[in-house]
Amino acid sequence: MNGKKLAALLLCLTCLFSFSGTEENFSESKNHSIEFTQSVSAQEARTVIPGGNCIGVSLCTDGALVVSTADVTSADGSFSSPVADAGIKPGDLIQEFNDKKITGVEDLEREIVNAKGKSSTVKIKRESKEIDVLLKPKISGKDKVFRIGAWVKDAVSGIGTMTFYDPKTKTFAALGHGICDPETGNILSVGSGDVLSATIVSVDKGEKGVPGELNGIFSDSGSAIGKIRQNCEFGIFGFLDSSFAFDAEPLPIANRNEIKTGKAFIRANIEGSKVEQFSIEITKILPKSISSQKNMIIKVTDEKLLNKTGGIVQGMSGSPILQNGKIVGAVTHVFVNDPTRGYGIFIENMLAETEK
Repeated sequence: MNGKKLAALLLCLTCLFSFSGTEENFSESKNHSIEFTQSVSAQEARTVIPGGNCIGVSLCTDGALVVSTADVTSADGSFSSPVADAGIKPGDLIQEFNDKKITGVEDLEREIVNAKGKSSTVKIKRESKEIDVLLKPKISGKDKVFRIGAWVKDAVSGIGTMTFYDPKTKTFAALGHGICDPETGNILSVGSGDVLSATIVSVDKGEKGVPGELNGIFSDSGSAIGKIRQNCEFGIFGFLDSSFAFDAEPLPIANRNEIKTGKAFIRANIEGSKVEQFSIEITKILPKSISSQKNMIIKVTDEKLLNKTGGIVQGMSGSPILQNGKIVGAVTHVFVNDPTRGYGIFIENMLAETEK
């Protein structure tokens, strides 16, 4: 994978369209205050290093992920999809086949051959629920190979942005929302995952209706600099080794009550491996009930960033948001019809995941 051009991780983009990218979809006025009663003592005492660094992400699923179904044509011309007949759907994760653990595509292929066309017990994971089904592989009339009528995969890779690193625990947080399978939109269940050094080589500038993206490559060494332990709605989380270099000093974590509309900054890596600070404005703080990843609306005001990227682009998810000397959140989404605006998540939502 060294030297291979990688597009930014496409993370649940469809949810952008449900809000049509306009602040007027929300009934709150800009001056409406939202009160929270959560204790802030733990966050006030904690400091972490803000990121903004581009990182490579290589994620292996905890099984074989069904991307789509397809018919298998028999020698007599009849056709059907064994997985569809068994009730297996795109987005399901095949984890066991006849009581044998499935860690990826190779395991699944081997067990299909071993089944020799007999009905087999298959354990799948659908969202958070485990289901047992009966699946009977079918021999293809074309190549005489047993098939189950599904396209499957077990890995995804791309680039994203580091949000913060805690040197005391060696834990990191990135992206601000989960890595989803682009075909199904489901958050991928992590079997294993690596963090790698990456470099931005080009930018596809965002335009109205067409989200831009950062394009990058993994470092030549290809060696992992960290391990991913969790992929959830708030981002990816794990541990970094000491070889990853940060150019920032630790900053305190802001509680949501401290976040105000007005001037703020984001740290982002839009060229090479250089992290820069860009000016933005927090235009609205949203009610907690709107979305766990959409806690504030931001607008890019920095001319350099606007000229280079058009605003917020894919791959910038996870860029830390700073205000009044504290880390307040991270960029999560861009408005498709206005790339200068997007959503941010409260940093405390991400911080809570590192403590689990």
